[in-house]
Amino acid sequence: MNVFIFIVAISVVAYLFYALVHAENI
Repeated sequence: MNVFIFIVAISVVAYLFYALVHAENI
């Protein structure tokens, strides 16, 4: 697996988790 793809995947998951935790701000 490409390291860049792996890093992007982690970033996306982290962003989605952050958005879920702070969903009340939407």
